[in-house]
Amino acid sequence: MAELTFKTNIRRDKWPRWMKKLHGYMTRVTQNRELEPTRDEYLRLKVIIEGCIENLKNEGHTRRALIHVWLGEDDNRMSLIVMRNNLVVISYFIE
Repeated sequence: MAELTFKTNIRRDKWPRWMKKLHGYMTRVTQNRELEPTRDEYLRLKVIIEGCIENLKNEGHTRRALIHVWLGEDDNRMSLIVMRNNLVVISYFIE
């Protein structure tokens, strides 16, 4: 069974509130679920992440931040890249 893992350069104690909430939400969504490292699975997770970020914006956690989610390729594997103000904040991988 594959798991959703992530990579970030930000220390966990320095994570902003929206990042903590996104990570907690993605952990719950993917827990006890069979993940496949296919393009369709990444696109499904991209939609889920975008929905979560939109909810966080509505709650006021990311007031003026421009946050985008991109499907990319990193180290010959696909990834979901979460960018905030043109800086990569998190990369999610199915491993």
